Amino acid sequence: MPVARSPVLYALVILLFPVLADAQTLYRWVDENGITHFSDKEPESGAQRVSPSGMSVIAMGENIRTQKRLENIRRPKPAEPPKPPTAQPTSSRPYWEEYHKKRQAELLQWKCDNYVARIDWIDSRLRAGGYSVSQGNRWRGERRELSSKRAWECLRNN
Repeated sequence: MPVARSPVLYALVILLFPVLADAQTLYRWVDENGITHFSDKEPESGAQRVSPSGMSVIAMGENIRTQKRLENIRRPKPAEPPKPPTAQPTSSRPYWEEYHKKRQAELLQWKCDNYVARIDWIDSRLRAGGYSVSQGNRWRGERRELSSKRAWECLRNN
């Protein structure tokens, strides 16, 4: 049985042929930053026509990772905080001691503030009520322990 060839099929092939042929045309150019670009549309200037044979396709995720790496390289680095000196001559010894004392005082202040905040939280829970006897006893015991630590570590030296 012979296959009927319709004129519509021929018209469709003739109309699609230029579109498919044009899809094989690629242009390559390098921008002012030295980045190579490829496109199927001809840019305004400086483009070189290339054939797609032998080209590899890069997944979009890889392009995004590469772009993020480039952004990290180009982004100015924030200034690092000054580091304490190590094994310097004795002339910098007072600076190191002063830095160490200041750092210790900051840590102690943070610790004392933490004790106060925890004691206040326990007091607010005890005032609010609605807890079991055993829970109240645990909170009171923790409050006694925190108050003792605060008195010994924070209030003793002031």
